[in-house]
Amino acid sequence: SSLILARSEDGAGAGDDIEGLVGVEVGLLDLTSKDILSYKESEKVITNAVASLGPKQRRQFKDSSIEELVAELPDLNDNYEAVAVLANLCVSQSARGKGIGGNLCEAVKTVVRDQWSMHKIMLKVEADNTSARKLYGKLGFVEDWTNEGSTALRPAEGGSFDEIT
Repeated sequence: SSLILARSEDGAGAGDDIEGLVGVEVGLLDLTSKDILSYKESEKVITNAVASLGPKQRRQFKDSSIEELVAELPDLNDNYEAVAVLANLCVSQSARGKGIGGNLCEAVKTVVRDQWSMHKIMLKVEADNTSARKLYGKLGFVEDWTNEGSTALRPAEGGSFDEIT
C-alpha cells in the first residue's frame, strides 16, 4: 500500500503543511458480490487458496504477483479479480479548487501502473458526493455498479462516528 501526500509551497520551500492525501492498496474484487475486499480480507483469501496447494505447488507461486495468483489459482480465478483500490482521497478546505485532488489521483495511477504493474483501479464513492464524482469522471473513472446496501462512517461529536446508509 502507499500513502501519497500533497504539501503546500510556503515560499521558503519547506512544504510542511499537508494540503491533501490519498491512500492506495491492492485488494480483491469479489466478482459474485461485487464487493471490494479489504487488504486483510484479500490477504486471508489468497493465503487460504495457496495453503490448499501441495508443497511443490506452493513453491511454484512463491514470487508471484497478486494478479498472477488470481489468474492461476483455481480457488481464485473465477471468483476474484486483483485490483488497486484508491481510498480516502481528501483535500483540505483551504486548498480545494487548485487541482490537488486530480494531481493525487494521477499520482495513484502512476504508482499502480509503473511500480505495481497493475491495470485496474477501483474506488468507492458515495452517491451524494457530487464533487468527488465529478472529479473521478473528469479523470476517466466510470461507474461499474451501485451498491445500494453500502454504508459509510462520518465523524460525530465527542470523537465517535455515525454510520450513514
